[in-house]
Amino acid sequence: MSPDLNQQTEAQRHLDRALAALAADLPEQALTRVEKCLRIDPGNLSARLVEARAALASNRPRQALAALDCADLYHPDRRDTPELAMLRAQTLIRCQLDDMAGRQLEHLVEQFPDDVRPRRMLAELHQRRGLTDAAIESVAQIQSLQK
Repeated sequence: MSPDLNQQTEAQRHLDRALAALAADLPEQALTRVEKCLRIDPGNLSARLVEARAALASNRPRQALAALDCADLYHPDRRDTPELAMLRAQTLIRCQLDDMAGRQLEHLVEQFPDDVRPRRMLAELHQRRGLTDAAIESVAQIQSLQK
């Protein structure tokens, strides 16, 4: 059941405060506020993204991954949007799920060939995994895009 107008207003107030806390580098306070928003409106995609970012900033990558999984549950049509996909890749890396992160990043490179962000993340992932040739190739691709 969708929240009524008063509940939506209250949820938005909590979300706005969560965003302000996150912007002020107060991730724990952001999590507290976003949790209040999600109790009212568990399907709020913006709140799920804030929850994931705040959890990452609080060094809780598993909680961030759970937030993204909830976002997928409520909004399966948004799973492959650039913002969600990039946040998921970053979260997978922080969870040390390198194989899954690599697949996510390779998909993003294919989906957005002119975007250097997934290529940078992929280069860093290759370097961390000791895949020097793959890291060099990713960096070369980045350089060719930036010309």
